[in-house]
Amino acid sequence: MASQSLAQLNPQNIANTAWSFSPLRFAHGPFLSSIAAASITRISEFGSQELASTAWSMAAQQVLHEPLMAAIASAALTRMPCQPRSWNAQAFSNLAWSLSTLQVCHGPLLTSISAQSIALSAQGNFRPQELANTPWAFAVLRWPDEQLLDSLSSAALSKISEFRSQELSNTAWSMAKL
Repeated sequence: MASQSLAQLNPQNIANTAWSFSPLRFAHGPFLSSIAAASITRISEFGSQELASTAWSMAAQQVLHEPLMAAIASAALTRMPCQPRSWNAQAFSNLAWSLSTLQVCHGPLLTSISAQSIALSAQGNFRPQELANTPWAFAVLRWPDEQLLDSLSSAALSKISEFRSQELSNTAWSMAKL
């Protein structure tokens, strides 16, 4: 019944439904499988926010659904060059965090996230949490990217007074690891 209802939702509602269950930290297998199936079916309609949010929701519940993550990666790689303005620092950071939390080392997607993040950070579009989480994700996956680290470090220095202690420690750990 749930999968039939989920299949009728639009992409934003599917992503919002997945997101709304994340704080519960209760990974209900059948429900998450229904979310994944509905997402995969409609993935071509997902925008950057829905892709990142759905990936984040699964990662927050520590559920690796490989077909869903493969579909998200494929859709993200297709959309990033075609719709660069629809992507923001939060979407890139959340997607990178999701990959690292689920230990999904998808080289082409990480390379694309890096390139897009370098461009956005140069424009000052990253907040402290994103400046901390993005290098943390790359460090967890052991994916060194000197240009990304240089860019995010420069951006972090200009906003260092806005960082909370956790963001400072995550950033320092990430830079030391890479």
